[in-house]
Amino acid sequence: MRSATHLERTNGAWNLELGVALMHHQAGDSTAADYMPEAITAFSNCILFDSVTTNSAFIYRGECFFALGQFENAREDFEKVDTTCLPDKTFFNDLGFMYLKANKPDSALLYFNRNADKNGRAMYGKGEAIFLNNLYNATSEPYLVWFEKAFRAGLSHDLVVNDAVMSLISKKDKSVRKMKKSYGY
Repeated sequence: MRSATHLERTNGAWNLELGVALMHHQAGDSTAADYMPEAITAFSNCILFDSVTTNSAFIYRGECFFALGQFENAREDFEKVDTTCLPDKTFFNDLGFMYLKANKPDSALLYFNRNADKNGRAMYGKGEAIFLNNLYNATSEPYLVWFEKAFRAGLSHDLVVNDAVMSLISKKDKSVRKMKKSYGY
């Protein structure tokens, strides 16, 4: 049994599946975050032993680092992803939101711009990044147009209502509060 387990531990696909299972595992008083360090180890083994699943391992390991608040480690992993192999561009949204959480709206804009023409989450993120950029850099690029587009695209109610950045924006801008209300957020 011990040798079989050892053989599996050098299998990249096995480590990828183990990491995903650990990311989502909850038991008793534990949360998924309690298992993130073990998931990170599994994804690191995947990267070490299997070049086929490396892209996915970098994405998942980056998500673990992000969930743990280790934004620099997350950024390093996300930047190693071969984006030409991605089936869709939602990955760019995740990168944009990561940069927003790290308080880097300029960098967030770079990623939201790759997807903002056709994705409601990217439009929403772009509006937030522009607002924060205006706030920090005293610029006046219009962010309301992006919120309008995002709300029209039909965002998740939870995304808008539970978002700390949107709470800040709503406190500072009456027109955003009115817009949210008119779209049922």
